[in-house]
Amino acid sequence: MKLKNEGSFFFAFLFFITAALFIIYCPTFNHVSYFDGKQLDYLFERKDLSSFKEAWRFTDFSLVTQHGKGDEALYRPLLFLWIAALVRFFPYHYIAWNLIQFTLHLSATYFLFLLLRALNKGIIAYGAVLFFAFLAINLHIIENVHLGGYIIAYNLFLIALLLTRKIISPAASGRTDRDLYALAFVIGVAVFFYEVMLAAALVIFIFILVQRHRQKAPLSIKAKILFLLPVLLYLIAYLNHIHAAPRLDYAPRSSGATYCLTTAENFLGLIPCVLGTFRQRIHEIFLFNPMELIPYFKWRILIPSLLIFLFIKESLTWTHLKKKLLWLSMLAGILLVYLLISCFGRGENTSFYYCYFFALVLTLLFYSFFDWTRLSGFKKSILLLIFAIFTCYQSGMILSNIPVARDKPRENYYSFLSRFIEQHKNEPDFSFMIQNPDPESDPPTPFRRGYEDETNAPLDIQNPSQIIYSKFYRQERPKYSLIWDPKALLFTLSSKNEPS
Repeated sequence: MKLKNEGSFFFAFLFFITAALFIIYCPTFNHVSYFDGKQLDYLFERKDLSSFKEAWRFTDFSLVTQHGKGDEALYRPLLFLWIAALVRFFPYHYIAWNLIQFTLHLSATYFLFLLLRALNKGIIAYGAVLFFAFLAINLHIIENVHLGGYIIAYNLFLIALLLTRKIISPAASGRTDRDLYALAFVIGVAVFFYEVMLAAALVIFIFILVQRHRQKAPLSIKAKILFLLPVLLYLIAYLNHIHAAPRLDYAPRSSGATYCLTTAENFLGLIPCVLGTFRQRIHEIFLFNPMELIPYFKWRILIPSLLIFLFIKESLTWTHLKKKLLWLSMLAGILLVYLLISCFGRGENTSFYYCYFFALVLTLLFYSFFDWTRLSGFKKSILLLIFAIFTCYQSGMILSNIPVARDKPRENYYSFLSRFIEQHKNEPDFSFMIQNPDPESDPPTPFRRGYEDETNAPLDIQNPSQIIYSKFYRQERPKYSLIWDPKALLFTLSSKNEPS
C-alpha cells in the first residue's frame, strides 16, 4: 500500500495531527498549573525570580530547599534551570506555561514520526504515531508544567536514536565523527535533564559498539571517549551531589515510594516487581484506570492484543527479527532498565506521568518488531482503522478527564489576578493584598521546614497567591485591597491607598 505524492501527504498529516492535538488539549491551556507537583514548592523557596545566580543555585533543588526535603538521590539540574527560565520570563502566566508544555509534547510527536519513518516509511507509521500522540495517559505529564524537563529529555532521546540510525548506516563512514559529536552533545544535555537518560545512553553506546563491530568498522578510541565524556561529566557532578546529601536514602512517604529493589532478597526477587510494574503501565496506557488492574487485564487487553497479532502474524518473520535483533535488543534493554528504575524509585506507583516514556519506547518496539511491507493493502487499511478507533477512544478519555467545570472558580480567581497585575504593575509603588482568600482556590498552604518525617519541625504557612505574586503582594499598607466574591466568582476593589 504505497502513498501517491507521499511528500504532500506527509506535511498534510503533520498539519492534521497538530490541529487535532490542539483542539483536544485546548481546554487544558486554562489549567492553573501553579499547584502541580514541585511548582509551588519551587516558587515558595525562590526569593528573587529574576536572579540568575539564585536560579543556578536552585538547580540542585533537593539539597538547597529548606522545606519538605527528601528525594536527595535525584539530580536533575537542567530540569530546574528550565523551571527557572519559565518563572523568569512568564512569572505568573500559567497559560504560557501550558502552551509551552503542549509544544514540547508536539515536538516529541514529530520526532517520533521522523524516527518511525526512518525505520520504515510505510503507512503504518502514521497509525503508530497517532497511537502515541493521543494517549490519554499523556494528559498528566502535559498538565504538570514542572515535568517539562522530562519531555525535553524524551525529545533529546528521540533525536539521539535518529543520530544512532545514521551512525550505524553503512553509508555513514564520511559523517561518523560529525554525527558522534552531535550524539554526544544530545546525550550530554539529556542526562542533565533526567537521570534515566544516563541508562539509555549506555544501552545506546553498547548497541553502536556491537553494530559497528559487526560491520567491521569499529569506533576509534577517540570516538568512544567522546561519546562517554558527557556521561562521565554527569557522574562526576552526581558524585559531588550525593557527597553533599545528608539523607540520600530518604524519600517522603507521600511520594508512594516502595523500594522494591531494597526489599528483594535476591535478583530473582526483582522479577515480580518488574512484571507487576510492566502490567500496570500497560493497563494505564490502554484503559487509563489502574484500579481495575487484575479483574479486567485479561479480557480487555490481552485478548484484543492476541486477535490483532493473529491478524498481522504474516508480518512477523525470522528473517526480519534477525535483521533487527540488535535494534530490538537495544529498545527492550532501555525499557527493562526504565522498569527497574521505576521499581526502585516508586514501584507500582500510579503516577501516570511515568507512562509517557514507557509508551514512547513501547511504540518504537512494537513498530520495529514487524515487517510491515509483508502486510496486504487490505490488512494495512484494517489496522489503520483500528488505530483510528483507538485514537478516538483515547481522545474521548482526554476530554472527559479535563476538569474544566471543577477548575472554573480557580481559573477565574487567578486569571483575574494575572490581568489585574498586568494592568497595574507599571504604577509607582504598585502592591496589593486579598482580604479574604478563597479557601478552595487559595487555601493556606503549610510548608514544613526540614524533612517531612520531622513532625515537630515548624510550619511556614502562606496562601498560594502570596507565593505566586510575591513581587507585588503586601500584607501591610498595600496600594490595592481586593475582596473575593465566591458566589459571583469575581473580585471587587475594597480600597485603594495612595502612596504617602
